[in-house]
Amino acid sequence: MGVVRDAALCISRDLLCYYCDQVGAFALSEAGSGSDAFALKTTAVKQGSDYILNGSKMWISNADHAGVFLVMANADPAAVSSSLFNSCL
Repeated sequence: MGVVRDAALCISRDLLCYYCDQVGAFALSEAGSGSDAFALKTTAVKQGSDYILNGSKMWISNADHAGVFLVMANADPAAVSSSLFNSCL
């Protein structure tokens, strides 16, 4: 287990060093749902080891300067319901 953990730390460190040199963008808001994460229409469908995003975003912070984007999308639309939100209140 130590080798796997150490390899994961090295990979994480390498990725962190790469992303530290990048300006990041945050893409949450959508037309019709604003910044309500429970109402996202953008989907992420897994194809092999990749995810295919389908949707649109508005007001993406730092979009003009970003080298990496954090895009909020729904990978399991059937799992989202208003009862989930209400149970958190």
